Amino acid sequence: MITLPRGIVVTKKIYTTFAVVGVLAAAFYLGRRPSPVYLLAPIGAAALLALLRFPRLGLLATITVALLIPIAISTGTEVSLNLSALAVPGVFLVWLLTRLQAGSLDFTPSRTNRPLILFLLLALLSIFIGNAIWDPAVPRSDKFIIVQLAQWALFAFSAAIYWLVGNLVKEQVWLKRLAALFLLIAGGLAYYVHWGRASKSKPRRRQAREQGEGDSTGVYCPQCGSRAKLSDRFCRTCGGRLRREG
Repeated sequence: MITLPRGIVVTKKIYTTFAVVGVLAAAFYLGRRPSPVYLLAPIGAAALLALLRFPRLGLLATITVALLIPIAISTGTEVSLNLSALAVPGVFLVWLLTRLQAGSLDFTPSRTNRPLILFLLLALLSIFIGNAIWDPAVPRSDKFIIVQLAQWALFAFSAAIYWLVGNLVKEQVWLKRLAALFLLIAGGLAYYVHWGRASKSKPRRRQAREQGEGDSTGVYCPQCGSRAKLSDRFCRTCGGRLRREG
């Protein structure tokens, strides 16, 4: 039984009925207008609640996203953003919210805090000063300032992840966990890429040998099987050293 203000009492059965009806109505509405946003919204909300409860999970998620999800988000300029670039400020803002909720914004003391903040402020100031004194005779893109700010944001995100690790990871065991996760994912990807290239290069090597037997003037890479010019010393595809007889 749930008691609401003004003496309104809601039994568990009525509460469950309203919840089921709400879920069915939402499913009917969203089913008629399918969109990836509707799928990602509850996932994002659940991730936000988890980060508010366990902020350290944001560091693990950032490493995972950076290594496993190669999605580039266009900004309309020459600069594209990936999910990890968006995850860093997101996790940083969540950490700030947790600190505000705790009533403290104290950073872990470090001699690098002030120089890093000063560097970011001066870099940002230099962007505006440079645009203010820009020579009008020198052409530039209409989105030039946006591109510069995006490039400055990369430094700001690097500072943010530095502060996150410094303030969230205070036990050696968590440093080991972060390093182990990075090595596990990165090592697995390196093995997968190497194994995939090796398996693809076998048919090309066989084909190169067959073609080489029938064409005495052809030069083929012994590593990847790509054809090379007679004047080449290294393969133009994989960079391997070419072997020549005689």
